[in-house]
Amino acid sequence: MLAARRKFCEGIVEGLSGVAAYTAAYPGGAPKWARGNAAKMLRRADVQAEIARLRQQAEQIAGPAVLSLVEKRAFLARIVRARAAELPEDSDLWQSIKRTERATEFRLPDKLLALKADSDLAGEGAEAGAHETFTGLLKRILQGQHPTLNPAIPILEANAPARSGGHRSADAGRSATPPESPTPP
Repeated sequence: MLAARRKFCEGIVEGLSGVAAYTAAYPGGAPKWARGNAAKMLRRADVQAEIARLRQQAEQIAGPAVLSLVEKRAFLARIVRARAAELPEDSDLWQSIKRTERATEFRLPDKLLALKADSDLAGEGAEAGAHETFTGLLKRILQGQHPTLNPAIPILEANAPARSGGHRSADAGRSATPPESPTPP
């Protein structure tokens, strides 16, 4: 196997995305072709076999002292599937818990980053490209701070007072009486 191809496989096993592994293995290549070339590399039988061999070798060397690939992916799946309203306060999934006089704010890890990490660990080449597009789209939606989509928006405890409004109806700001019609000349 060529040295650059082996370096690509090592990058995938280390958790890099296909694009990042390809760019590291072939630094002189055009970045605009990295995604397509990485997907092609990941479909090659010899590359798949080398990735499997390297992962098995890493599992044997590390032993029980480190998380296995299956354990990492299982944890990421728990993050993605977590429903904040149903998690107990002592859950290991909370990234932070902040208490104030009025409320308690719970934060989960970023689900989009967990999806990306899982995709990278799975070494999904062509699907990783689609995943990056999907992740980018969702991040743009979340930048609007839509409260039903953004996991970083605080979740208030039941005994805390509710926040006021924040949403405007389509009729907000309009007068309740119809405008005067112009008088004929």
